[in-house]
Amino acid sequence: MVLVRFTVLLHNDGCLTYNELMNTNLTEEAKKLSISERILLVEEIWDSIALENESFELTDAQKLELDRRLQSMTDSPDNGRTWEEIKAEFMSSR
Repeated sequence: MVLVRFTVLLHNDGCLTYNELMNTNLTEEAKKLSISERILLVEEIWDSIALENESFELTDAQKLELDRRLQSMTDSPDNGRTWEEIKAEFMSSR
């Protein structure tokens, strides 16, 4: 886990614009991290957003579609294609 402490000054509404955020010490400190550390930081940030935000809840329709696909795979495991097959087809069509 990457532990980094950032201090960010916020507007009265508690928000920064994208440009302000990109020009803060936050971004500069993140840029000092190695690529692997930045990836870990992004994962930590994403996980914290997912935990706090219920908008990532699947809809009933999405849940039904996932159940349908899982059942289809269970019923006919040989009907699908591997990632390698799909990638090869895509690459040959370019």
